[in-house]
Amino acid sequence: MRGILKGSIIGLFVFAMSMVMLSPNAWATSAFARKYGLACNTCHTLTFPRLNYYGEKFMRNGFQIPGEQDGSTKGKTAITDDLTLDERLGNLMGVRGKIRIFEKQEQDASGDSISSTVGSTLFGAIFASGTIAENIPVWMEFEMPAGEAETELANYFVGWTNIGGTSLANVRVGGFTPTEWTSFSDQKRALDAPKSHPLALSDLGTTTGIEYYGYTGPAFWAVGVADKKGGNFNAKLTTSTGGIESNKDVYIVLRGEMPEGPIEGSSISFLAYQANMGSEKFDSAVANPILENSKFRIYDLSANLRMGPLDLLAAYVWDKDVNTGSGEDDDKAYSIEADYKITNNLMGILRYDIYDDGSVTSGDSKDSYWTPAIVFAPRENLKITASYTLDTSDDTKIGTTSSSEYGEQSNIWDVELQFMF
Repeated sequence: MRGILKGSIIGLFVFAMSMVMLSPNAWATSAFARKYGLACNTCHTLTFPRLNYYGEKFMRNGFQIPGEQDGSTKGKTAITDDLTLDERLGNLMGVRGKIRIFEKQEQDASGDSISSTVGSTLFGAIFASGTIAENIPVWMEFEMPAGEAETELANYFVGWTNIGGTSLANVRVGGFTPTEWTSFSDQKRALDAPKSHPLALSDLGTTTGIEYYGYTGPAFWAVGVADKKGGNFNAKLTTSTGGIESNKDVYIVLRGEMPEGPIEGSSISFLAYQANMGSEKFDSAVANPILENSKFRIYDLSANLRMGPLDLLAAYVWDKDVNTGSGEDDDKAYSIEADYKITNNLMGILRYDIYDDGSVTSGDSKDSYWTPAIVFAPRENLKITASYTLDTSDDTKIGTTSSSEYGEQSNIWDVELQFMF
């Protein structure tokens, strides 16, 4: 079965590559750019996949031009009165990937090299995206992480936007991440350095569920229900007090933004996510399950100030774990990033990250990094990122609840190539 799946994915990859390369300007633009005849930087910053404000509005409008409902007309051919299909299959298919050109890691103050990598593949992905009909967007992405034998359907959803002709009512269902609505997204980010956005440390990722969102003027909001993370997510478990533990997660996103003016697209957002990870642990008899009531709550407060060539981002993430067996611990993380567009194809980035591990019982629990980077984009859909991650953490060996070591310094040189077409 696994061999059949792997063969099917390889066949799909070859098919997608063929459709993309047979499309006009396939190597110069991505799928949406081919469909609409627009440059990639209409929706993306120089550091794709990060979106600019126009791209954010395009996505929330169901992959349609902001303010329009052209899902059944733009780039489509009418087959019948009720059916339109894309003129070119290549307008639906796309390929993206990332290759590590070079990485060298240094550990401790001595600067001794502990590893180096040349030419490794970080991931590859093929995706299909577009509109089935007016206000019906679809997205499916097969991701192939490096070093893994299987390909996974990483992100996918079908939506219904502008319900009743208003932006106040939109729905999507499938597997997606609610964090892409935040001001400092951990998914569509500018810098993919070895140490990433603090939300990446949390247990959030692609969730399967249903989401309602709406927006008007400076306000945006989203509410979602997702399948429970952890074991037995389809089961409702009875707690020791006789109550029923929920088998669903819930979240809310609130966002305010500047719809126009000199800082157009600037925003501030708040995400609250409650996850129920309770699972049944069995003793010697399967008939006697023991409930482990484990939950976590994540709060993310982030902001983005856009001022012409300068892009300032900040995020504070609080991850609160509640486990009846081992107590509570709070993990906190902070990130500040400045992106400056030097020329049309060159950008400088500086980011500072602090991670505070709540499970550390003695010593310094903070892990901190400075990451300067340069991004060179010879084409709109091709970029090379060179970064140096400077570990400024205390390298003292300290104890945690699991008696492990924490805080060893590790500085990393990294050069990566990323593309999409």
